[in-house]
Amino acid sequence: MDFVELKREFDKQKPEMKPNERFDAYLKGEEVDFLPFDLNGSNLSVVDNLGYTTTQMAKDSDVLFQVVDFKRDVLGIYDELIGLIMHNLMGSETVTQEHGTTYITSHVLKDYKDFDSLPRLDPETNPMVQGLIEYAERIKEKYPDTEIRLFSNGPWSTAGKIRAIEDLLRDTRRHKDELIALLRLGMETNLRFMEYFCSRFGPCRSLMMDPVTCLNLLSKKQFDELSYPYLKEYIAGVYKVTGYRPGLHICGLTKGLWKDLATLDIEYFSVDNSESIVELKEIIGMEKMISGNIPPVTVMRDGSTDDVVNCVRDTIRAVADNPNGFLIDVGCQLPLRVPMENLYAYVYAIRKYGARAKMGQMPKGACTME
Repeated sequence: MDFVELKREFDKQKPEMKPNERFDAYLKGEEVDFLPFDLNGSNLSVVDNLGYTTTQMAKDSDVLFQVVDFKRDVLGIYDELIGLIMHNLMGSETVTQEHGTTYITSHVLKDYKDFDSLPRLDPETNPMVQGLIEYAERIKEKYPDTEIRLFSNGPWSTAGKIRAIEDLLRDTRRHKDELIALLRLGMETNLRFMEYFCSRFGPCRSLMMDPVTCLNLLSKKQFDELSYPYLKEYIAGVYKVTGYRPGLHICGLTKGLWKDLATLDIEYFSVDNSESIVELKEIIGMEKMISGNIPPVTVMRDGSTDDVVNCVRDTIRAVADNPNGFLIDVGCQLPLRVPMENLYAYVYAIRKYGARAKMGQMPKGACTME
């Protein structure tokens, strides 16, 4: 299917529900117009396709609003993620690319003797927090029906914004007490921000990303002793201050953790495309909603529109009848250079093959012979 034909078919599709209405109804066991979906990192890909840089989006509200308009009007995405930029808050040195993501060049905490000098967050006076509040107010003023979702990293990944990963791994043997104090500082800082934010805007759903907790970096023993207890504690704190169970995404290899993750009080678990979502369904589908895992690079960036449509179709047919529900998404953040037509193809395929969806059942659209 070329883009002209795809666009013609896309324009015929008329959503019947707004995203938050769809997701809430789906969670209640009601039939919805099509399967709920997310598109991790969509701002990055949309601004790229609109011909602006990420720096322009960050500095120019007119550019940001063009991105939001495209997401709403074309892709049917009505949410914005807001969260602390922990490495900037704590003082790690970074490089901000003109067009791309920011990366850390020097972590602020090189020695635990400097731990007490790390900032303690006062949301009322902190310029970053007040800037996020102003940003949220602008979004809600222009788009009252937009859902603000809070973003945060899990305890280990937050610590990784403050202290280098290789040092954190050594800390598991040499400085365990100090490491735990650092994990708690990150948790407390994020929770303080979330509580303040929700006091201004009301209960908010949230997404938690914890890439450092994967088995590519931690051993199962390290996870059991020094990640799981604090991840569980943090998730409970997020639920308490936001009013919603968070969604959780962990990049990389996580299969050995799935049974542990199924015991956490999360809304869903989002799996990286390096793992099998079919196996995820088999192992934890009776306990949790699952989410994922369309490959963001090999399919979304490098594939054709047919590759995207076929991958979405096959994923829906494989796992959309998960007993506790399925939220389709990409397996990790979308990169730059995802073609515009592939963004259309992703949403088109969800609307077609995920049509008339109900938790625990295969969508009626997935039963088509195409």
